[in-house]
Amino acid sequence: MRVSLGFVCAAVAVSLVTAAVAQPRDPRQWGFDERYYREDDDPWQEEGSTKLCSVYVPNNWRDTIPVPASWRWNDCRDYAASVGASHIHLICIFDRGSPKISMGGPGGPPERNCGWGRRR
Repeated sequence: MRVSLGFVCAAVAVSLVTAAVAQPRDPRQWGFDERYYREDDDPWQEEGSTKLCSVYVPNNWRDTIPVPASWRWNDCRDYAASVGASHIHLICIFDRGSPKISMGGPGGPPERNCGWGRRR
């Protein structure tokens, strides 16, 4: 019984280490087109909106957190790298207007933008 429990623990440890090593850590591999974002503008946020940074590994897991108005796309990208995620979505939720929810990602900021960055 102890031998089989030790074997199971070892197998789980190996699978966790293998999964962590397989995660891409270089944000340049994500295809995130930095040309679409300006870093020289002051951070801004539309009144009545909330920014969410959603990081994920496709077909595996996702983590979505509310973030301060001062966050830019590269802050979300850095958060993704810190937790081992390979993809991000930049999300805006609005109190008023239409659409109430907009999402952007590697190709650019959300179409109704709450302050993730401006197109150049």
